[in-house]
Parts: sequence; C-alpha cells; structure tokens
Amino acid sequence: MIKSFFSDGIIHGNLFRDSILKWIIHIFIFWGLASFTLITLLHMIAIAAAPDSSSIGAASPWFVMVFGTIENRFTAIIIDLSKLAILGGAFIAVVRFLLLKKKYKSVELKDKSAGVLISVIALLSFVYEGTFFLAMETPAVRAAFAPAGYILSLMLGFIPGINWAVAAMVFFYAYISMLFLFVALIPFGKYSHMVFGPIVAVYNKMKEDKH
Repeated sequence: MIKSFFSDGIIHGNLFRDSILKWIIHIFIFWGLASFTLITLLHMIAIAAAPDSSSIGAASPWFVMVFGTIENRFTAIIIDLSKLAILGGAFIAVVRFLLLKKKYKSVELKDKSAGVLISVIALLSFVYEGTFFLAMETPAVRAAFAPAGYILSLMLGFIPGINWAVAAMVFFYAYISMLFLFVALIPFGKYSHMVFGPIVAVYNKMKEDKH
C-alpha cells in the first residue's frame, strides 16, 4: 500500500507506464500546483505575521525572513519555478491536444475553464512579482532568482506614473484569492484526481489484496 501510494499516487508511475508525455504533463501540473499553493500559503502567513512587511530584516523571525518576502532567494525561486512548471505542463497539454488525431483521447483539457483559471492565476502572480520588485527597488542580484518576475519588472518599469506599492498589493490579493478559490473547487471538478489520486491508489491496492 505504501509503495502504491508513492509510485502511483505521488510520482504517477501508472501514467509513466501508459504514456511518458502524459506523465510529464501531470507531473508538471500536479507538483507545480502543489508547490505553488504551499509556498503561497507560507508567504501569506509570513506576511500576516510580520509587524511591518516593508521592513523585513535580520531582526525578523526566521519564518518571516524566508517566506515573508519574494526578495528571499529560496521563496523567489520556488514561487517562480512552480508557476513555470504549471504553464509548461499546460502548454504541452495544448500541443498534445492539437496534434492528436482523435481529440477525445486527451483528458488534460476536458475542464477548459480550470485550465484557463490556473493559467490566469499564474500570470497574475508573475505580475505581482514584477510590481513588488519595482515597489521595493529590489537589486537585480536578488530579483534574478525569480527570473520571470524580474524580466516582467524590467518591462513594467517603462510604464510611467504607476504607484507600484499599490499595484503589488492589488495583484497579491487578486492572485491568492483566485488560487485558494481554485484549490477549494478542485474536489468538485474534473481535477479532483489531483487531490484524491494517492487515496485512490491505496484503495485500489487494498482491493487487489483482498482478491
């Protein structure tokens, strides 16, 4: 049962045996979304725990120092790479769908609204990164650990007359609200296997053992 939990529920070994491309899509989206949700949750808690999120420094608790700002290298790279994984998985799924002769074989795009929503959430988070770096005037050596957000900040910097601190706050609340709404709706949609997959793998193994 433990083996089934990890091999089929966590690393999706059953999908790997069926189709390597389908396995790559699921790994990118599953682990990208899981990492993105977790790091966002920790980021939100750390911001709430910080007395003044604009002055997080050496005197702040370690949890706030690590997760309270995307100027932290660890948080920056995880939050950026997780979203790139999501968008990468979605892009491969779209290409696979377009190349399939029999479209009904592709299950990754059945819930198009969910796919669009999660892509919009990732893009909003990238804009949050860019506006945050502009508001905080983050040095390139730190911002570069979130490469997509840093590149976006360079492009946004050409727009005059924007209060970047206010913009960062707006995009922060926009993306976390949509992310947690999406996660809350997962069990009720076609992406429910992302939550219940490990449980189903264990159940199927127990069922096989009984027979």
